[in-house]
Amino acid sequence: ASSGNIYQCTLNTNGSLNTCTATPSINPPAWSPNNVSFAIVEGTQYAYVSDSSNDKAYRCTLNNNGSFNTWTITPASAAPWTVPFGFSLATIGGTQYAYVVDYGGNTAQQCTLNTNGTINTCSATPSSSAPWSGPWGIFFATVNTVQYAYVANYGSGLVYQCTLNSNGSFNTCTSTPSSAPWSRPNALFFGTVNGTQYAYVVDSSHVYQCTLNADGSFNTCQTTPSSGEPAWFPRGVSLATKDNTQFAYVADSHQPGNVYQCSLYTNGTFNTCTLTPSTGAPSWSPYAVTLPTT
Repeated sequence: ASSGNIYQCTLNTNGSLNTCTATPSINPPAWSPNNVSFAIVEGTQYAYVSDSSNDKAYRCTLNNNGSFNTWTITPASAAPWTVPFGFSLATIGGTQYAYVVDYGGNTAQQCTLNTNGTINTCSATPSSSAPWSGPWGIFFATVNTVQYAYVANYGSGLVYQCTLNSNGSFNTCTSTPSSAPWSRPNALFFGTVNGTQYAYVVDSSHVYQCTLNADGSFNTCQTTPSSGEPAWFPRGVSLATKDNTQFAYVADSHQPGNVYQCSLYTNGTFNTCTLTPSTGAPSWSPYAVTLPTT
């Protein structure tokens, strides 16, 4: 996702990006996408896009080649957010929900889904005494068989870990770790490297790798890579495997921006990070990068 466009990129065998083209290629909506997520609802895969500049969220159908086909603003009316940033889908207690964090309204919205994947009704969660001011990113992870929600709060500089009720709403939310090294967290991702699960947190100048305690809270967090860090302005991070090799990908939202592909050490930290594609990149300012795990 980049300012004004979403790009679909083919992959080389070494995991680098090859050609990147805007999608949908014909009559795209007038959006400024911040985040794109993919989910299967009732057997059909959709893409979900948050557009903070226009206060909208979109559900997009996909062509067989993975490009975007049709798009629908969702919900069609009376959206509860003013500046939606993070968008995530999670199945809790056997029911699938969409979650949108609203930077403008200082809320996390839990939304039910219609059978066609569009958003039905939304309500703030937790319903009262939410701890955040300026939430930017949201992610779900299962740690030691227990599922949690994690919210990156750009406004206060904290990451919150939330326990979940059986109906998918947030129960208690506490900041993690007790002493956070970052100043403006805006995105996070969980990945397993060589059998160990880590959290990766992005702020305005660094990517942090965090080890996890048994209860899903963050233990120690360190910048990664520890040396040779690019002069980046990271906005999103993800891990993906290509041809049995695992990489990290970082969206750098400079003007013009970049995407970096990072090789991984066995302990999950970043080794070297190189621009991808190495040539012919669009004139983009990427805010997020989502790659397949196959």
